Amino acid sequence: MKLFLVFWTIFALVSAEWVPRTSDQMYKDQAECFKQLELTKEEQEKVKKEDFPDEPKFRCYLRCILMGGQIWDDEKGYNPERAYAELLNIHMTADVENLRKCNTQNLHHSDSCTRAFRVVKCFANNNYITSIKPKS
Repeated sequence: MKLFLVFWTIFALVSAEWVPRTSDQMYKDQAECFKQLELTKEEQEKVKKEDFPDEPKFRCYLRCILMGGQIWDDEKGYNPERAYAELLNIHMTADVENLRKCNTQNLHHSDSCTRAFRVVKCFANNNYITSIKPKS
């Protein structure tokens, strides 16, 4: 019986460790990243239109968003499985193998903001992420 309880306690701790964000949680993280990085209203509008120029604030914004979802790690890059789970949670999808491809590009040859930016650009440039309709 004790072994059973230990198993379920460990299982609960591991299972509760990470859950994908909801859209509302992402918007809260977005507002926090806007504030933290001091993005102007004009810069915020670019972000909302998914216009990410290759500039320091925008590169760090993408890192901030990925960090907020515990998807990004400055040493390891991003976690493709978590990215995939979060995409599904917001009615988008991708092939996990394609997501993994983006994690290997220039991972250790630049600062963490630039690496996060390159990962997201890899998704966009290769059309790895697609929108899906929510089930009615």
